[in-house]
Amino acid sequence: MDEYYEAISRLGAGLDRILGRLEPSCAPRVQEIRLRSGRPIALSLGGKSYIYLRDGRLGGAEAEGVPVSQGEMDECFLSLCGYSVYAHEYDLKQGFFTLPGGHRVGLAGLPQWREGQITGYRSVTGLNLRIARRRDGALPESLRSLLAGQPLDLLLVGPPGSGKTTLLRGAAAFLSSLGRRTVAIDERGELFPITAAGPQRPQPLHCDVLADMPKPEGILHALRCLGPQVILCDELASERDVQAVQKGRSGGVGFVATLHGYDAKDLEAFYRRCPGFPPFAAVAYLWGTDKPGVIRRLEVSP
Repeated sequence: MDEYYEAISRLGAGLDRILGRLEPSCAPRVQEIRLRSGRPIALSLGGKSYIYLRDGRLGGAEAEGVPVSQGEMDECFLSLCGYSVYAHEYDLKQGFFTLPGGHRVGLAGLPQWREGQITGYRSVTGLNLRIARRRDGALPESLRSLLAGQPLDLLLVGPPGSGKTTLLRGAAAFLSSLGRRTVAIDERGELFPITAAGPQRPQPLHCDVLADMPKPEGILHALRCLGPQVILCDELASERDVQAVQKGRSGGVGFVATLHGYDAKDLEAFYRRCPGFPPFAAVAYLWGTDKPGVIRRLEVSP
């Protein structure tokens, strides 16, 4: 069964049945499902958004779409949370939460604030359900050569939906095949989802996973307890993230990480926010949502 159907099975308000009418050949290409209060359902394929029609077709006039009421939004939000909003309290502070299988739900609406921080949402008016694909295919040969070498220091740069997480997952599998001790810091539960019942997908043989743990704490925990040769982490963002990476580097640990960005200007801006952080030795820029997982340019320091 395609991951699309797995993701929509968690939607409430009967939207799982409505979205289940999608033409089966389209399901493997769906990247996101967007629900907005008072607006028609929209699906993203190949980086473009299409109105979803009641008979399962894509495209057409807005009036032909399937509008979602605020009551249906509330029901969907509760259903996606497993009717336990409290269980997702930590993630909600960051504006998203992750479903079993690694599907990510982004939120829009009216947040609750306390002492300058979001603590939850009084009203959710938008849901963006990003489909997590279990595509663990072969890595590009250029990345395989880099990962097989030493020292290992690789950054993947791309916008949302460009395949960064998929390549990171592939890197974990490839490094494991080389017998490298690897730790994946899976802060958002998208790389190798884990629930109380255990891993939701097979993990590489020589890879340990630290799930639902912030990257700085996860990196330091891995260094103290798991003896990694390589650490993988998704979406570096804060100065605390890079400080933890630098501590691992100083101890001889290799890193494969990702960064949200579009081009070299975004990477330069990231380095400016983190003064004193040595640049990555290799940087791979990805094309984008129209060519997920495809490298546009690879830069390797001499």
